[in-house]
Amino acid sequence: MTTRISFNNTIETSQEQDGSMVLGSCETNFTPRGYSPSWLFAKIIVAHFELKGVWKFVTDDPAVNKIIDQIFKETILTLESGDVAYLWDGDSTKISSTEGHITKVKAAYVKFRYCAGTIPTPSKPLARQKSVCVPGFSGVKPVEKRIYGLEERIQRLIVYASYVS
Repeated sequence: MTTRISFNNTIETSQEQDGSMVLGSCETNFTPRGYSPSWLFAKIIVAHFELKGVWKFVTDDPAVNKIIDQIFKETILTLESGDVAYLWDGDSTKISSTEGHITKVKAAYVKFRYCAGTIPTPSKPLARQKSVCVPGFSGVKPVEKRIYGLEERIQRLIVYASYVS
């Protein structure tokens, strides 16, 4: 089989079918190949392993993010079964099924889901519980007062840090 490549709008091809040569043509496709879900998944994994920003490779397209999510699930299952996972990143990268690598892939999955906005967030803040008075602990402040005092101290430290820098 011989194929001639042209940088025009069409590609001319010739193939051997049933002992005879068939000539044909099709449109040239100059679409970038680097933004498929499997390529984005590989870039997310590599970025996480290299301690770089995962968010750069998360798209706004929910359909693509759903496919990447499925690839994460399949990769985690593959690693947990003891097999090697392969990445489609152009470098033939492999992830061995060690406990550390499985943990890193799961952490990358959590980062991906957070950046993609698929992790549910609580709709309302947790309510603080009423303090309980225990006999014999009269000098100990209730939990609420200690927490509010801590929040006030943190706010003062933030203001102080902004003045210093």
